[in-house]
Amino acid sequence: MDTMEKTQEQQIHVTSDNESQKPATQQSGASQSGGQPAEQRGRRREYVPAVDLIESDKEVTLIVDIPGVPESGVDLNIEKSILSLTAVPEDGVIAGKKLAYSEYGVGEYKRSFALSDDIDKENVSAKLKNGVLRITLPKSAPVTKKIGITAE
Repeated sequence: MDTMEKTQEQQIHVTSDNESQKPATQQSGASQSGGQPAEQRGRRREYVPAVDLIESDKEVTLIVDIPGVPESGVDLNIEKSILSLTAVPEDGVIAGKKLAYSEYGVGEYKRSFALSDDIDKENVSAKLKNGVLRITLPKSAPVTKKIGITAE
């Protein structure tokens, strides 16, 4: 394992909704070609989207593949150091037409990320373009506190 992979494991851990916490390099549930179905609830499926992590000295960037999802269909939240993503694609139904045959499964994308204390949670940003969500997680500046000592 090279230094970059070790650093990524220390900075951010990736988990899906139905898995225990695992480092990003050991995450199961996503293939090289895209997200895989996590489970099916009723008629809607849930998919774990494929994610790439890119790290620099100043930030960690998550690149998430969520094809067919408009900006209004993306819900991104941070609660208790957990970044949660839910993305709902448009159904693709054309008014006045009915679906005769389909090979493409439609469902929600869901993924959660446990953030380390090194991430500045107040300044997280995200951009969506052509089905690719780019989440920027800036790193916090290290805080050094001088502790005064008094003589007794």
